[in-house]
Amino acid sequence: MRARKLKIKQKNRKKRQEEKLAPLSSGNTPIKRNFKVKNAGKIQKLATRIAKNRVDEQLLSSTGKTPAVTAKVYGSSVRLKGETKAKFNGGSFQTENVVVTRGEGCKGCSSRQCLHATGTLVVNYRVTTQVKLPSVSSYPNLTPCQKKRVQDAITNVLAPHEQDHVRAFNQYNGTTRNNFEFTLCRDKFDRKIRDMVSREETARRSSAQAASDALDPFFFNVDIDCKD
Repeated sequence: MRARKLKIKQKNRKKRQEEKLAPLSSGNTPIKRNFKVKNAGKIQKLATRIAKNRVDEQLLSSTGKTPAVTAKVYGSSVRLKGETKAKFNGGSFQTENVVVTRGEGCKGCSSRQCLHATGTLVVNYRVTTQVKLPSVSSYPNLTPCQKKRVQDAITNVLAPHEQDHVRAFNQYNGTTRNNFEFTLCRDKFDRKIRDMVSREETARRSSAQAASDALDPFFFNVDIDCKD
């Protein structure tokens, strides 16, 4: 009789441990917990620990922005200079369809903190540009004929060149979707996602900057040898 009670007690203890270790899930799959009311305190502690580790099913939907970057380019003639500034948003991102199960083989944390995560990383890239062109009023000593030629050069030569820079920078714009799958410690998930964004964003921004840089140096002459 005593042996039977001991066996039942061990079976109940094993069942409680399995319930505590049930994997986290995301998406439309419900998370089942069969704790009894007397374990309410333990449930609260478990929820607090998960929140601190930032690996709750809601916290796995990571969002954020990396620091913005500003770049400058110049298109010049003998007398005229235009400027195009570009500000990159650094990539705003979120994760979708994240599914988390119990992981194995993690380094730096206990087996209970080890998880296997799959999902999709969605990143939106946006760049804003600002073009500055010189004004004819900056050249008060020119004759009306000369001012007209300078204005023609600004409108028909320099402005289109700066728009080429705008188009080059706009290559940064767009949305990417990349599937991910990795096994790692709970508290490493957010950093892993941000590292993925950082690597992709750096390459994307460098490509847009290179396309803009390839347009310069740019020089042209404004013939102001005219009479009114």
